Amino acid sequence: MAGIAFIGAGKMAEALIGGITGAGVFVPEDVVISDIDPARVKLVSEKYGVRVAADNVSAASDSECVIFAVKPQDMESALTDARAAQCPPGALFVSIAAGATISSIKAVLGGGGKVFRAMPNLPAVRGEGASVVCGEGEDADFETVEKIFSSVGMVEFVPEEMIDAFTALSGSGPGFVAVFTESLMSGAEKLGISPDVAEKFAVQTLFGAAKIMREGMSPKDLREMVSSPAGTTVAGLEEFEKSDFSSVVENALAAARKRSKELARNGGAKGGKK
Repeated sequence: MAGIAFIGAGKMAEALIGGITGAGVFVPEDVVISDIDPARVKLVSEKYGVRVAADNVSAASDSECVIFAVKPQDMESALTDARAAQCPPGALFVSIAAGATISSIKAVLGGGGKVFRAMPNLPAVRGEGASVVCGEGEDADFETVEKIFSSVGMVEFVPEEMIDAFTALSGSGPGFVAVFTESLMSGAEKLGISPDVAEKFAVQTLFGAAKIMREGMSPKDLREMVSSPAGTTVAGLEEFEKSDFSSVVENALAAARKRSKELARNGGAKGGKK
């Protein structure tokens, strides 16, 4: 497999570099990075043994796959550099920048190359990510992109119009889960459980429940399994129903999707603030 360049060496780029080199998708010698932060470049290059480019143009010039892992406001500059690099014909361009649509990326890159847009989520830094990808290319291009993102978790190809919905679900989802965890902890403390123990038990409870569901049990079956008639779980779930918990979650997802659409309209590959 030909070389890959990362324009941007932040946390998500580091997760992907660790994933692809650890899984043997790319060997470290075939990975080159560029970033405006010398400290990040030094850390990532020393940790994974990848090459360092003097700038974005140098990083992209000999690479048949370029990953744009920059902030939205830096995306247009990164794309301009990649265009100046004159990448090999048929090069593969993959963006993980929030709000940058395929059409806005192609508008800056100009002709040539295949463009993919990906949205990995934070758990990718622990190899447990959920990434959604859309794009255009040949079967080999889809296989390459799948190998890259499956190295840090699960990956699903979706139509671009669904990216905003998945941004709400898997992109914002970890934050929603964290809020629920905080609520479990707070409620446990009010029942007399010490903060440190409340945190350990809340996190382990969520982890254990998630593991059971990932191994095949549906959320509905898990809920029913722990809900004995007139039991403690049922008493607690009745409070969820009184607060219309499902609607709160649905509204949160809808608000997150709406904001994702706004970012795409206001920023795209030309940047913009979150």
